[in-house]
Amino acid sequence: MNYFFKCACPACEPPNRQFSVRDSYVCDNPTCKALIPSPYLPNNFSCPTCKKAQSMTVRQLQTLELTALGVLDKNLLVKDNLGRVLNSTLIPALNGLTSCPSWPVLRQPAPGLRKLILDIAESTADFYLAFEHSKALSSIPLLNLHPEPCHPARSVQAYKMGMLLAMLGTMQNDEDCLARAKAVLQAGQELAKRSHGVGSVFVSRFADRIRDVAGEGR
Repeated sequence: MNYFFKCACPACEPPNRQFSVRDSYVCDNPTCKALIPSPYLPNNFSCPTCKKAQSMTVRQLQTLELTALGVLDKNLLVKDNLGRVLNSTLIPALNGLTSCPSWPVLRQPAPGLRKLILDIAESTADFYLAFEHSKALSSIPLLNLHPEPCHPARSVQAYKMGMLLAMLGTMQNDEDCLARAKAVLQAGQELAKRSHGVGSVFVSRFADRIRDVAGEGR
């Protein structure tokens, strides 16, 4: 795992394995948007808050979910034809979820697909695509995928965001972008001291990157 830790937070290991958010949809009424616990019967269903009948059946939503999960599972360890996998498989699967009005932003496998797209985009040097998804993961509501303020995943995301900003700033010779990169990395370093430990290798890596970015800005 590339998170530098073994996670056992309530989102990954909830009490009694009760994934309340992951087992809910969202009302497709734009003036409501209440969470709807997954019904048991694959029929048309209504929002318990506003009573609106939803435009998709549970069976349709389950099919969408299983298809996206299959794409994620199949490509987690993909090593070949990465550019083709991104454009023909992963991005369409994510778009299918994010364009569905009943799909909450935080419900898996949408965040997992976005993280995999980010990782593959980084490995194929598609830094603009990587930055797009890193920015989404660094912003609310996706930032609250792990709500604990010192969750290690937040430090890792800050590290990735800072490094992508530094890369783009260097490519574009953009001092403002490099300054943003340095600020993000410094904030991430402070967070990492609480999430990973003051003397950890991960914190040292932050410090090295901050020095590198500061050198690029001179």
